[in-house]
Amino acid sequence: MQTRTASRRQPECDHQGPRVQNVTHNPVAFTDRKPSLSPLFARSLLRLIAMLAVEPASSIATILYHSGHLPNGNSLRRLVHRGGLLLHPDNFLLHFLINLLRCF
Repeated sequence: MQTRTASRRQPECDHQGPRVQNVTHNPVAFTDRKPSLSPLFARSLLRLIAMLAVEPASSIATILYHSGHLPNGNSLRRLVHRGGLLLHPDNFLLHFLINLLRCF
């Protein structure tokens, strides 16, 4: 018959590290899905990559303009996107990048 103190013992250690005894795996714990932010960031990452792949000069000019680092010049300001899907509020990574560049 085991006592309560026997179940609370520290795992035995040897040169290979601690051994865990009587481990029970709960398969239900791995199947429960919790809401996550990964779909939002995946969509934002895809928008940013697509934007940089399709119009790289315009994308860089837009990022620099909204972060305040675009040099004065009409030729560069013509490349800046003023709205649309590029500056959509759901484009989290683009807004993060712009706000990060504003710090410098």
